[in-house]
Amino acid sequence: MASIDCRDCQRKLYDLKTGQPVTYIVGPNDELGYEDGPDHKPQCRTGEGCPKGSPEEAHRHELSRRNRQKLATYRAVKVLGMGVVDPFVVDQTFADTMAVIDQFMTTRERNKQTDAMVDLFLLASRGANR
Repeated sequence: MASIDCRDCQRKLYDLKTGQPVTYIVGPNDELGYEDGPDHKPQCRTGEGCPKGSPEEAHRHELSRRNRQKLATYRAVKVLGMGVVDPFVVDQTFADTMAVIDQFMTTRERNKQTDAMVDLFLLASRGANR
């Protein structure tokens, strides 16, 4: 959710669970996003709501520039290994920061898997009730 820019969300329809723009099929090999139209209202301005509240409150739910840089470093280390990090910045604070981010990301992934299993269970139970 925090990764969706409020200005972008004002123009496009987003799936708040996945953080991805909602698209629709327009041909055999093409899909388009729901762009701003006369009836478009962002989710923060509808009854559905947004976890950030509104664009005016969004800063409370978004990463600072410094924390975005730390997250980018974490992701680079996960994908490419420690070789992408300047050896002079690797200290206990760096290690602690990476451990905190790793714990958060692990919990986040586990929650996504749990949500997917619940969705599957609900879908299966609906099919069994027909």
